[in-house]
Amino acid sequence: MNRINEDALPTEVGNFKENFTEFETPLVAAVRSHNRDVVKSLIKSGVDVNSSMSIHSNTGGGATAMYYAAADNLFGIANLLYYAGASVRIPNGRAVAPYDIARENNHNTMAAWLSEMSYLEDAKNKSDGVSPSYYVPNFDSKVGKYYS
Repeated sequence: MNRINEDALPTEVGNFKENFTEFETPLVAAVRSHNRDVVKSLIKSGVDVNSSMSIHSNTGGGATAMYYAAADNLFGIANLLYYAGASVRIPNGRAVAPYDIARENNHNTMAAWLSEMSYLEDAKNKSDGVSPSYYVPNFDSKVGKYYS
């Protein structure tokens, strides 16, 4: 499991480490708790923003902090994660990506944002010579529809 040393958590995190389970990374726990301050502290401490939970019955494992930000429509946290290097394309163990869970939960504005960030991520990957691992359709905000 990809976890950080709990003793190395920033002092701002305080007793927060009591809030996460053995299957969660501190970052995933902070996002699931909607705790933006702890997310910021963990990012500043250098956590892997793309690390995932190894086991979770609802997601089949592999759910990242970005997945939970999308699931709960947490724009501020999703933005923090994205600009800290988190991918918007990593699906969980059941092949459900952040975009998919946002749409499933009717968070259409979040889904549109994720689609745009996916496009930017795709453009960056192409310029790096990397093939994207997951395709998210584009959102036409003028029409309000998704297209492929």
